Amino acid sequence: MVVSSGDFLEGGHRTLPEVLGNVPGIMIQKTTHGHGSPCIRGFTGRQNLLLVDGIRVNNSTFRAGPIQYWNTVDPYAAAQIEVVKGQGSVQFGSDAFGGTVNTITRSSGFENEAGGWFNHGAAYYRFDTNSSIT
Repeated sequence: MVVSSGDFLEGGHRTLPEVLGNVPGIMIQKTTHGHGSPCIRGFTGRQNLLLVDGIRVNNSTFRAGPIQYWNTVDPYAAAQIEVVKGQGSVQFGSDAFGGTVNTITRSSGFENEAGGWFNHGAAYYRFDTNSSIT
């Protein structure tokens, strides 16, 4: 399954595990906003493989329980997130037993800029208050 950047930008998700929480068949163990670990096919922690542009982020030396390293990947830097539920261990090794998540980062477009000036970007924000003064 592929999750596009538009899907999670519109949802206002703050972390990669929150994005994955909308994928059918994936549950998220989330203690706080800074911690979160997907549970894919009943497996969590080192049994699920996290890739960024095809490069392995976690490995089999991570602890067995839910791990917070999934929050180190910025979902706003991603163009799309590819989710493979099931045994990716044939292709990626034994730590992809539950599933594999590959985050494809977006291009900055820097190579297309003329003159060496690069001034593109975006900011996402949300304002909340528990009281309103009018």
